[in-house]
Amino acid sequence: MKKVVLLSLLSVGVVSMGGLAVNAEVTEGGQTATSIGTATLTALNEGEAGAVDPEIVNPEPENPGEGGPTGQTGLLTIDNVPKFDFQGTGLSGDFVDTLTPAQTEAGYVKNVQVSDRRGTEAGWSLGLDITPFKSDEVTLKGAKLSLPIVAEKGSNNISEKDITEISIENKVIHQTDGLTQVDLLKADQGTGAGTWLGKIADAKLTIADGNIAGTYTSTFTWSLAALPTDTGNTK
Repeated sequence: MKKVVLLSLLSVGVVSMGGLAVNAEVTEGGQTATSIGTATLTALNEGEAGAVDPEIVNPEPENPGEGGPTGQTGLLTIDNVPKFDFQGTGLSGDFVDTLTPAQTEAGYVKNVQVSDRRGTEAGWSLGLDITPFKSDEVTLKGAKLSLPIVAEKGSNNISEKDITEISIENKVIHQTDGLTQVDLLKADQGTGAGTWLGKIADAKLTIADGNIAGTYTSTFTWSLAALPTDTGNTK
């Protein structure tokens, strides 16, 4: 008789355990339905895209035109460029780019920053041209530049593919033509969306013997260009 009562209780899906009722009812023949949610991403127009702030803030801002935030607007921009200060001993040897005490204390890393907000992953390249180093009318002779660069995604960039970094390694800065580096950073098609940093540490000038004393200055021109559109082969 007890066995019959237990089976009857289980058949309705309720079991009493020390005053605790456990509902074990299973619904059969239920229905389901589906719906969708959409999110439409549209790139801004060129005129709507304001400047992108540098992600790494220099504790000692540079003078206008000497480096720092560029204020460029649009969908493909250079947001920040570094200023270099090569220091060494004597008239020849290795002259290493240095940080100020405030920059060192803040953990500042010199960098160039690029943002691609076109929303196409069409690719881009960043080149660097360097004029000869001059002190008044005197040109620095026998100078070679090493500029190691490491590409990193911006802090909010979730791109899955990396871009290409091309360091400058002991290249001669000619007395008349300077130095032209075609690509320093390159994003192939399918890469490069969002904000990217090219971090530069331990850049140096190696200077040959035979120069006169003085403060020599060069202009570093950073050039950003979209990759040509691949229209395919036509016959």
